[in-house]
Amino acid sequence: MKIMFKTFLIGLSSIIGVTAALYGVYFGFYPNSPNMNRKDDIIGTWTTNYSYSYNDKGIIVTVKDKTSYFSNGKYNISGKMSYQAGEINTPDIYVSYLINGAGEWVINDKELVISLNNLKSTPEKFIYKGESIELKNLFPSENITHKKPPRFEDMIANGASQSYKILIDKHNSKMLEIINPFGKNFNIIIYREK
Repeated sequence: MKIMFKTFLIGLSSIIGVTAALYGVYFGFYPNSPNMNRKDDIIGTWTTNYSYSYNDKGIIVTVKDKTSYFSNGKYNISGKMSYQAGEINTPDIYVSYLINGAGEWVINDKELVISLNNLKSTPEKFIYKGESIELKNLFPSENITHKKPPRFEDMIANGASQSYKILIDKHNSKMLEIINPFGKNFNIIIYREK
């Protein structure tokens, strides 16, 4: 009986040792397996409305969007982006696009990083020196060449990432500092919709 019990303990300790070694090898190769059920406070639908300028050329970009962050690390965005050049109240050129995109997000400490995987944009409005120009008249070559007018997705690489520092982290609003690779950083506030 003692020999059988001793054999059982040796066998059990060997099985535990081998299992621990296998887990060690697995977590050595996959130390940060993805958490497919995140519980970050960013999960939900957020709205924002802000303007910024990448440089001192007088070009102002305005963004009005709604972004939904999901617990699987994905996000959807829809809204309007517009560009204007010239005086603020009477711009020489004003162009607006409707946008719809999807990507992935992750939060590391106080940094939100998003990667845009897909973007679709549709020209909405074009104003030149106060005169609204119909889009079909703006790009007449589209009927001849069958080429679409320039769109945001033509200028942005799939998978392009953007980093935000979370400066103020409240449940229903957050202040983010946008890390701007083309000019000065600037702050935006996002508001929880649901």
